[in-house]
Amino acid sequence: MVLDYVLSNAAIARSFTAYLGTAIGVSTSKWRFTLSFLPKGFNQIDVIAVLVILIITLIICYRLFITNLIC
Repeated sequence: MVLDYVLSNAAIARSFTAYLGTAIGVSTSKWRFTLSFLPKGFNQIDVIAVLVILIITLIICYRLFITNLIC
């Protein structure tokens, strides 16, 4: 279930980075790191998107934990 949320939120997190960059006037390429050991086209890590996904995942896990304690 959590994996489903992470995968579905990946595209939204990536678009959030573009939106945030446009809103504050910063190029989104400054927020991406290139990793040489990954195949070309898949070798950029978007830091803001990763942080958004991690935050959403932690919130979901916390909510699931609290729900299990209540039941």
